[in-house]
This record gives sequence, C-alpha cells and structure tokens, in this order.
Amino acid sequence: MDAFMFSPRRPLLRSALLAGTVAGSAITLAGCSLFQREAAEPKAVVSGVVPEAWANPAVGQGNVNDDWLKDFNDPTLTSLVEEAWSNNASLLGAISRRDAAAARAAIDKAGNLPRLDFQASVGRQRQINDFLGNSTLVPDDAYISRIRFGLGLSWELDVWNRVLDLSHAAAGDVVSAMLDVEAARFSLAAQTASLWFALVAADQRIELAQALQKSQNETVRISREREASGLLSTAELIKLESDQAGADGDLVARRLERDRIARSLEVLVGRYPAAALQASDTLPPMPPPVAAGLPSSLLERRPDLQAAALRVTASDDRLMAAKKNLLPRFTINASGGTQSKYRDLLFDDDSFTWSLGGGLLQPIFDGGQIRAGIRAQRALMVESMQKYRDKALSAFREVEDGLATEAALRQQREYVQRALDLATRNQGLARQSYDNGTLDAGTNLGAERGVVLARIKALDLDLALLNNRIALDLALGGSPVLRADGAKATDDTTPALLKAPPPAAATPVSDEAAPGAWGSDTDVATGTLPPKRRLGAEAAVEPVDANPTRADVVPLPSDAAAAATP
Repeated sequence: MDAFMFSPRRPLLRSALLAGTVAGSAITLAGCSLFQREAAEPKAVVSGVVPEAWANPAVGQGNVNDDWLKDFNDPTLTSLVEEAWSNNASLLGAISRRDAAAARAAIDKAGNLPRLDFQASVGRQRQINDFLGNSTLVPDDAYISRIRFGLGLSWELDVWNRVLDLSHAAAGDVVSAMLDVEAARFSLAAQTASLWFALVAADQRIELAQALQKSQNETVRISREREASGLLSTAELIKLESDQAGADGDLVARRLERDRIARSLEVLVGRYPAAALQASDTLPPMPPPVAAGLPSSLLERRPDLQAAALRVTASDDRLMAAKKNLLPRFTINASGGTQSKYRDLLFDDDSFTWSLGGGLLQPIFDGGQIRAGIRAQRALMVESMQKYRDKALSAFREVEDGLATEAALRQQREYVQRALDLATRNQGLARQSYDNGTLDAGTNLGAERGVVLARIKALDLDLALLNNRIALDLALGGSPVLRADGAKATDDTTPALLKAPPPAAATPVSDEAAPGAWGSDTDVATGTLPPKRRLGAEAAVEPVDANPTRADVVPLPSDAAAAATP
C-alpha cells in the first residue's frame, strides 16, 4: 500500500482517472436534449400560410417561365442585361461579398485540421556560475549559445463536432451569398428591362407630345385669325393660348424625363450618364399569359428564399457550436527538432529532441459567458426563422399582386383600346366633315388631340403591363436567360461539396425537456433543412471572376436578395 501511495506513477494515474471522469460526464451531457437541434424546417416555419393554389389563378399553363427575357424578342435588351451583369458596381460588390464568405468558410474549415509550424531560434546567453557561496572569489562567467530548428504540431480534437458545426455554418453562409448574387442578378435584369421599356415609352411620349403641340399651335393660329375677324372672343383666344403654353411646357418635361431615364439606365449598366442611349422605336407586344406553378414550389425556386432557408440552418449550426462550448476540449501538442551549442553538431544524433503531450479544458466558472452566448445564438436563430417567414409571405404577396394586377390591367387596356378606336373613328368623321366644309378647323383639331391623348393612355397601360410582367417573372423566380443547351446559365459554377457529413436531424424538444442545470432558455421546435437544402449548405466555393463571361451569368448552387441598385 505504501509503495502504491508513493509511486511516481500515481499523478499520471490520477490525471487519467480525472480525464476519464470528465469525458464520461461530457458524453452523458452530450446526449441530453440540450444538444439537439432546434431550428424548424422551412416548411414548418411557413406552416399554415402556404396555400394549395393561388388566390388569383394564372391564365398560362405549364411550368414557370425561364429565359423570360426572350419573350420580349429584343436583342438590344438582352445585350444591355449582359452588360449590366458584367459592369454593375453593386452586383460586383455582391460577388466580392460572396468571395469573402468563401474565404471565411475556408478559415473555419481549417480549424478542424492539425496545425504544423516550422520553429527556429538562435540565441546567446550569459550566466554566472557561483559555486562558492559567500566566497570573496569572483564567480565565473559562462556564455552559452543555442541553435534550434524543429517542427511544432498542435491539434484540437473535434470530439463533439463543435468546429465542424461552425464549418457547416460558414459553408451555409457561402451558398447564401451565392444565392444573394443570383437574386441580385435577377433583380438587375428586371431593373434593366424596366428602365429600357421606360426609355422606349419616353421617346414615344415625346413624339405624341410633339403631335399634340403641333395641333395646339395650329388651333391657336386659326383662332387668332378668327379673333381678328370678330368670330372668336379674346377670352376664348387666351384660353387656347394658355393650353398652347401648357403643351410647350409638357414637351420640355417629357424630354427631361427621357434624359433622366436614359442616365439611370446608363449608370445601371456601368456607363457614363450622358443620356446618349438610343431606344427602340416601339414597345414589344405583351407576351402570352404567364404560368405561375404551385405556391409551394416558390420556396425552392426563388434564390432569396433559398438563401433565407440556408441562413436558418447556419444559425442552428452556430447554436449547436455555442452549446458545445459547455463540453471539455481536448488538444494534442507535439514538437520535434534539433538543438545544439555549435552549428557543426546541430544534426548530430544526440542533438535531436521531441515532446508529446495532451490537454483537457473543461469550463467550470466563466461568469455566465457561455450560457449568455447560447441565449444570444438562440435569439439569432429565432430571428432568422422569422425573417424567412416574412420573406416567404412577401414573396407570395408579390406573386398574388402580379397576377391580380395583370388581369386588371388587361381589362383596363381593353377599355382604353375601345376609347382609342372611338376617338380614331371620331377624328375620321371630323376630318371628313371639315373637308366637306361642314365643320370648323378648331373642332377638327380637337378631334385630333383626342386621338393623341387616347394613344398616350394606351401607351401608359402598355408600359404598366410590361413592367408588371417583369415584376411577376421576378417574383416567380424564373431565370432571365438560359444557355444554348437549355440549362440555367449558372450550372457550370456549381461548387464542390465539403468532405463533411451533415448533422443528423433531431426530434422536437420542448422547454421542459431542456435540463434546468443549463438555465431556463426558451427552446423552439427542432428540425433541419431537407436533405437537398442541407447538401447545398455544405458547399465550398472558390472565388470566381468578378467580370463573368456569358456562360457564368448567374452562379446557381442548385439561389438588402440584394437588389443591384447603383
């Protein structure tokens, strides 16, 4: 017994027993409900608000329209969209943020690997060898030189997958950033198309305003002659001259508005705002009715919704990592090298040294820092779930608004067309009566102005229909452009997957199931993303060229979305 008590191996045995006890306790705690996942699946987040069909049914049949720019049959518009994708500053900034997220993901992934460093040191030291105690003799001086070269290894063993959870979260951020870029490109294409059609309509409004001004000038000229002959009162002439001045001012305003639109479009595509962009002669015809698909498919089609869903998973991964800070950490440290006084003996067999050791760190008291971190991450996770729900509801609203607005605008366009047809017919009859001498010139010119005003209303409705269709295509998540092989122009940039398995799904956890020893934090329903979404969250992204080619228009991983406004 005494031999055992004073054995030099007893401290080592005691340490091993302590480490085993801590590890066993940690394994027991790791299996408790506190360490289960808490984030709800995306479908559960929007449970009860996803209808089986749209409240405003789409007239079109089939799948949601991809390559919707092609429906407008405008090569100039397609060219402008590609130019904007290459030169828009906001989009290039989003691409840089994506690349930064990829770099951060690589940093987090590296935390799960051992670190090997080269170590070297050279030094000279003066020591005093005082072997004579209180002797009056002067101690001898000793100068010692040391030269050392070697390698050092340090590795935190990720026993509880804490570092892996952080790596998964960072990978999810990368894919979310990729989806943000895709959403920004979709939005940029829609903004470009909307401004392009606004520019075309502005040129047509100028033409109509010029026709209205010409008619007004002719009416004033005739009215002055009639006023001079006593056939028209001065007050009536002043009223017509006032209308003429209003027409002149309207033409100036139309030209100013046209140049403003042109400059906005030029900045959007990365050009200098010189208002030198020339538009097409007429607006394209309205494309056929759009197919909207099922409301539930919108969650997987829109890149901004996919990004929001991945952020829910990433926040849950960070919450898991925060919880695992309660568990002990295990480290391995090793070093090896050669050390000598003299350079010639540096690589002698007797000069080689090595060391190997392990460490364990178990938090006992930290003033509540770890538990506060868990509460903070849980709050961020709940926030990400609410943001996803809000974004999904907003997406449904955008589609419903687009479907309802298109139906209403089409009906309104029919009425305006009828009014235009009637105004045109009235103008023809007035012209015929004027030629026959049974109608005065002023009334005839008034009929001409009625046709111009009806054409302006029809033009405004045509532009509103086109803009609503662009917004509806964007809300449905359709891709603006497809490659020649029929695939989205992003498939070539799909990233490779990380070499790490996804965390397993967990069963729901109630507030009562969480152990009271860790605090009374409010838990939420647990779960994970579907396998398809979880797979995307593990993608590692390599930075790509900030000026993508035609085949790299939209980097699709399977998806403020940051709108690409200048």
